[in-house]
Amino acid sequence: MPNNKNNSKIIIIILLSVIVLLSGVIVFLLLTKPKDIEPVERTDNSLSFETVDKRFWSDYAEEKKYVITNNRDWSDLWYKVYLPDKYSKIDLPKVDFTKEIVIAVFQGEKNKGGYLIEIKKIVEDKQDLNVYVNEISPHPRAAVTFAFTRPYHIIKLQKTGKKVKFITTKTVLYPTR
Repeated sequence: MPNNKNNSKIIIIILLSVIVLLSGVIVFLLLTKPKDIEPVERTDNSLSFETVDKRFWSDYAEEKKYVITNNRDWSDLWYKVYLPDKYSKIDLPKVDFTKEIVIAVFQGEKNKGGYLIEIKKIVEDKQDLNVYVNEISPHPRAAVTFAFTRPYHIIKLQKTGKKVKFITTKTVLYPTR
């Protein structure tokens, strides 16, 4: 009899642990909805752009930067981010490639939370479009979720015909007391 009581306690502890873990994952996923699409205002010689999508998770695990100038490449990338068999209701956002281009940055798969990639600004000079990207990572002692993440940011902006150059800044978030 005592053995059954101990087994019951162990099972209850395991079930509670699983519930807590799943609750954490659900809260994490709910809090990582994309921001509302909001244009970034132009300052000085920077260009305005619009966020198409920005999240902490996608089906695309590579660390990569893209400049997309046609609908076929846009569709190919979008359906790498949202696999059609899993997300059948997420439509390809409309982009007029006669007037616009898409820029997408992916931070790659990370084994915990606390990571973020963000296009901060785009500055036009005589030859290039300089895309300023900020990659944030957590300090090794920071309290973060223990869930895989794949941060990315996708924007669209007016076409200029200039070469796109990525300028990346890496930031470490230190734990606060």
